[in-house]
Amino acid sequence: RPAGRAARARRAAGLLVVEAPDPGDGAALRAAIERLYVREAKARFPAIFEACVAGARSRGLGRELRAGAPELRVRSMRSRWGSCNPDRRVVTLAASLAEYPPEAAEFVVCHELAHLRERRHDEAFYDLLGRLCPDWRERRRLLEGRRPGLPPPPPGGLAI
Repeated sequence: RPAGRAARARRAAGLLVVEAPDPGDGAALRAAIERLYVREAKARFPAIFEACVAGARSRGLGRELRAGAPELRVRSMRSRWGSCNPDRRVVTLAASLAEYPPEAAEFVVCHELAHLRERRHDEAFYDLLGRLCPDWRERRRLLEGRRPGLPPPPPGGLAI
């Protein structure tokens, strides 16, 4: 690749392919992968979000969703899989959820939608989450022990 061009990431035949002018520039490689995650998440998450909102309307959040669905945002996040601002009616999802099965994103969406009514992680919150996503414990296991962002590079570095 010619010098001066930004690193790029894409998927090909099930592999994550990163092209970079300087394969040793870890920050550029990470940024390229993060941009890929954001693109993928923005393409996939709206349908997941809409389906979860539709389910939430019939499973306990009808009043909170009467005015319409909250706004969905996607961004790179380092410490959370999602967040909800009930006052602004904004749900934000970590772009790196794109690396996980759709069930993981559905769990996070339902978790954040529950915060429209229950702001704290108390018994009322988990009761509501159980109505929105009955198998939330199994879905949460897909993310346990992991943090948003990029996985650490494998021993020996990345193959570029």
